[in-house]
Amino acid sequence: METLGAAIIGCGAIGPIHAEAVANLSQGKLVAVVDPKKERRERLGIQYDCKAYETYEQVLQNPEVKIIHICTPHYLHVPMAIKGILAGKHVLIEKPLGMNLKEVDEMKKVLLAHPQMYAGVIFQNRYNETSQKAKQMIEHHELGEILGLKGIVTWYRSESYYRESDWRGKWTTEGGGVLINQAIHTLDLLQWLGGKIKQIKGRVDTRSLQDVIEVEDTSEATFYYENKTRGIFYATNSYTDNSSVEIEIHGTQGKLTLREGQLIFSRDGKSHILEQDQGVKKGKPYWGSAHQKQIEDFYQCIINNKPYPISVQEAGIAIEMIQGIYESHRTGKPYTMQYV
Repeated sequence: METLGAAIIGCGAIGPIHAEAVANLSQGKLVAVVDPKKERRERLGIQYDCKAYETYEQVLQNPEVKIIHICTPHYLHVPMAIKGILAGKHVLIEKPLGMNLKEVDEMKKVLLAHPQMYAGVIFQNRYNETSQKAKQMIEHHELGEILGLKGIVTWYRSESYYRESDWRGKWTTEGGGVLINQAIHTLDLLQWLGGKIKQIKGRVDTRSLQDVIEVEDTSEATFYYENKTRGIFYATNSYTDNSSVEIEIHGTQGKLTLREGQLIFSRDGKSHILEQDQGVKKGKPYWGSAHQKQIEDFYQCIINNKPYPISVQEAGIAIEMIQGIYESHRTGKPYTMQYV
């Protein structure tokens, strides 16, 4: 049985979730963790009995490492991914793939020159039981014609959240605000479930912490799909709580609502639960519980030489949606999706 050695780059908030997922894989082995902060890397290294490196270059030189998990600040995602690919390592990148379409294009060019290498992006909510069931029902036309979609994100990020990490809240290091950091999962699901988007009208604003962050904390948009479906979207991290994300899919034969880890079907004034997500065992509740499934899928695709569904091309769609909202806000006109 083939076993793939892995390294986790970044031992902060999300890195330990990746480390645990790799440790649980029958065909994965955690070889190393990397973090410039000694306490963080040593804690995780001791926990999983693996090497604890200070620098990324040490991992690139380790022949045992076949897969690199990039769990670092946004501005490091693409530079680190490219270095990894050039060193012959497969890369799995936490969202977002990059900070803008220019970085997405850089990744595509490198992968075009190295087609044997795998690069995937974490959108774990696609692997939720509720999301999978909704996707299946849409593909089987169980809702009839899809008329509309709705995505609502109302979360809270405090002043200390931004001040404790100097890369957050800045265009040059985070790449944006609520759109690229918190709501990107919802944007991804809206396009994955709803299909290709033709045009976007959007606006952004900073309603709180104007003296702390450069980026937006609130956004609203309308998506015009190629199949004539219309989607509406609202996101803010200036609320007072991390409320459950709500996604609604409205069809001629019924309505699906994803909320509080449940998939609810409604028709003719009656509703019932169709599916429920597994409970969160580790990490923050709004992260969901599907990192394990997505990471296992990435490893299995490499071992079995199968295409990985959330590729750089696929993950780049959410980045273009974000850029489209910014561009529409800047010009006051609809943005036409390019899908390049």
